[in-house]
Amino acid sequence: LCWDKYNPQFQEAVQYAEAYIQTTLQPAVSDTGHGASQKRPVLTVALDIVLPLFLCSARCRDPTTRRRALAMLKICRRKEGIWDSAACASVCEKVIELEEQAALPDGTIPEHGRIYEMDLRLREETGGSITYKRRLRDGDVETIEGDVIW
Repeated sequence: LCWDKYNPQFQEAVQYAEAYIQTTLQPAVSDTGHGASQKRPVLTVALDIVLPLFLCSARCRDPTTRRRALAMLKICRRKEGIWDSAACASVCEKVIELEEQAALPDGTIPEHGRIYEMDLRLREETGGSITYKRRLRDGDVETIEGDVIW
């Protein structure tokens, strides 16, 4: 539950990210030569948007804040070093889904319902998959296999 104390900072980070994306998001479009346009991600070495939005989506338990961060990951079309916004959005979407399945009737996500670890496995032929882990009430670990993420 230690991440819960950072909810005000998560909210502020999402506000700044929204402002940044609104001022910098331009249609990244290229002509494919077939009369159709395809959106390309912006590639940068700066780690200014994707990683903070990933952390907000994956660790913040305020449903409004984490969904705002997830929505921005989906639309920003950025690759910041190894951090791809589309792949991060896919991972966070699964984390949110798994945690909300374990939520109490009032919407609170108890400690035993939270994802505490994600293991990425890369396979050249299939892309990759993620294993999500959470600690159950009795101390056992629940392992949930994720889908191929790209």
